[in-house]
Amino acid sequence: MSHVHDDPDPASGAAEAERGGGAARATGTALGVLTGLVLAAAVLAGALLALDGLRREDVVHLSDSADAGRRYTLDGAGEPLPVTLALVRTPCPLGADGYELRVGSRAGVTGATGQRWFAAPHTVGIEPPGGTAAVAAVEWAEDGVLARLESGHQVWVPAERFPGVW
Repeated sequence: MSHVHDDPDPASGAAEAERGGGAARATGTALGVLTGLVLAAAVLAGALLALDGLRREDVVHLSDSADAGRRYTLDGAGEPLPVTLALVRTPCPLGADGYELRVGSRAGVTGATGQRWFAAPHTVGIEPPGGTAAVAAVEWAEDGVLARLESGHQVWVPAERFPGVW
């Protein structure tokens, strides 16, 4: 004797439930996809945080105003101090390296690597043609500093923009 069950109303879902539960299967698939997306997002976030933690900066060029016989009064008082201009490169493994000029006093400030760093420099972002920036010359003046880049571009930073200069 054979038992064949014909569902009189296929829309009722009784036949589907008898064959293994399509709704349960769909819910399980949706949860699996959602779990996979959450795990992928967590792995990506962790990788980005790790890359940011590996971020380093390389000083490509360093120029001190004292070498040109220039000193600037910082914080509106006290003895005039030398000011430093640095071209800093931030390597980027996923694209073009970042460059910026930093101008400020380095007096008494030491970084974690033992290098002397700026307390709060004035920064100018540089987007070099060809992807590489290099300083050809630096001219210190009473009213500011001029950085001439090898690309032919020039960046002028007036002395009133030096941090602490009044």
